[in-house]
Amino acid sequence: AVVRTLQGALSGGHKLGWLHEVLHVDFDVADESEAFKGRPLTVQEFDAMLAACDEVCKRGPSSWKFLLRGLWESGLRLAEAMHLSWDNDAFIMPLRTRGGGYLLKIPANMQKSRKSQEVPTTPAFAALLDEVLIDARTGWIFNPEPRRVMKTRLGAKQVGRILTVIGKKAQVTVNAENKPASAHDFRRSFGQRMADAGLPPRDLQSIMRHSSLTTTEKYYLRHRAVEQAERIALYLGTSQAIHEKTAHVESTQTV
Repeated sequence: AVVRTLQGALSGGHKLGWLHEVLHVDFDVADESEAFKGRPLTVQEFDAMLAACDEVCKRGPSSWKFLLRGLWESGLRLAEAMHLSWDNDAFIMPLRTRGGGYLLKIPANMQKSRKSQEVPTTPAFAALLDEVLIDARTGWIFNPEPRRVMKTRLGAKQVGRILTVIGKKAQVTVNAENKPASAHDFRRSFGQRMADAGLPPRDLQSIMRHSSLTTTEKYYLRHRAVEQAERIALYLGTSQAIHEKTAHVESTQTV
């Protein structure tokens, strides 16, 4: 809002003749907004949230741990994870690949782009799904038990609120306002871990299902420039090494 106000003032100044040309303010407000909402979690924080399930979700804590692990290893949004089905192709379904992994088949009505898509998953997520016995692979893949007896299945919003309670119990906060970790922080964590592992940008874009590579680069590849600089220095030598080499050559030259 501040940036928009400033930009409006600059445009107004141009119209009144106070400025010869319009100055466009290009602040990276999206990054600031994202940082305020949340951040990637550490492995220690993830473990703390798993442990908190035992106290927060005393009815079926294992079902909540399975969901948390699923979010951690898939990068799925919570609503998507809650619509992951073993056998109903009207929802998101895992498809076994020749290599033993899984693709996620996502119908058009569950996509922001309104296009059906088959999305790759990680070996860790495939291993998580394979923990489920073959005979038990029916219905919803993630079905966390409610904290009290209910006749209906928990919805994504209800699950999201409980995940926030788990984050609060685990004392995991994600911004300066001490906001407890929430479901979307797991998606942030997944994306950053994949980027840090060196997943190629296009592959990261595919697995995160970003419509633009710019989005992937903005949120998960911001620190890659530092790594690139270190690799360049490794291959070509640091400025200090080059300076020392030049000084040595000059000292050995004769007049």
